[in-house]
Amino acid sequence: MSKRAIKRSKGPDKPPDLENLQVTLRYIPHDVKKCDCLKKALTRVEGVTNVEVGDIEARMTFKGDWNELTDIEYFVSQIRCKSALVDPGIFQIDFSVSRQTSTPVLVDAVQKVPGVVKVFVESGRLYVFGKILDVDPRSLQQAVKDAGFRYNGLRSHRFRTLSYEPWEAKSQLPVLRDVLLKNPAVLRVDFDEKAKTVSVLMIKDSMKDPALVTAAEEAGYTLFPGQAEPEDEPTGGLPPTPTQGGGNPVEKK
Repeated sequence: MSKRAIKRSKGPDKPPDLENLQVTLRYIPHDVKKCDCLKKALTRVEGVTNVEVGDIEARMTFKGDWNELTDIEYFVSQIRCKSALVDPGIFQIDFSVSRQTSTPVLVDAVQKVPGVVKVFVESGRLYVFGKILDVDPRSLQQAVKDAGFRYNGLRSHRFRTLSYEPWEAKSQLPVLRDVLLKNPAVLRVDFDEKAKTVSVLMIKDSMKDPALVTAAEEAGYTLFPGQAEPEDEPTGGLPPTPTQGGGNPVEKK
C-alpha cells in the first residue's frame, strides 16, 4: 500500500465520489514497444482495475474520489514516463488575486466553462476536471480572469499559442490540426482564424516550439512564436497533487 493510501485509510469512511469510471491516459512510449512497466505502475494505484495498455494510450476502471485521480499520473511519473489523463483530463492552474474577490467566485466561474465536470481549489492551486476534447484551455484562462484573479499558468500541461502563416492559399487548417495531432504528445489543437493563431495543448515537458514548427511544415504552414504560457515549472520534483489535503470539490450541476 502506498503512503498516500495509508494516509487516506485514516480518514472517516465515506462512499467514493466515483464508481466504475472509465479512464483514459495518454502517454509517450519509451520506444516502439508497448511500455510493459506502465501497466505495472497503473496496477499499483489504489482504485484502479482492468488496465489495458495500447501503443499510446492506457485505459482502466477507477473507483475513488475525484482528487485521487491525480495518483494515476503520479505513479506513472515514477517510472519516468510522460503522460496526461485525457478522459477525464486534469487541468492544474496557478492563480493569484488581482482584485477583491473570493475563491467561491472563481470556482463558480470555472465550473461554467463548457466541458468542465468538477472544480476545486487546494493549496492555492485550481484543479479542473473534464474531457480534454471538451474543455478549451483558453476558456479556462478567460474564466479565471473574469472572476477577478490573475492567471499565472497551466502547470499540468504544456500550452503554447503560436501565430501561423499558410504557404499557399489552398492550405487547410484541418490538415494542420491532423499533422500536429499525429504526435502522441499533442492532446488538443485550437485555432483563432481571426488572429491567425494556433493553440496547442501537450503533455507536460514534451514538445518544444521548434518541434511544432517542423511538424507544421508538413501541412504547408509556418508557425511563429507568439503569445505563450509561462515556461513549465522546473523538472525533477514530483507533480503536485491535492490528495493529501481535504480540498473543496464542487461538481458541475
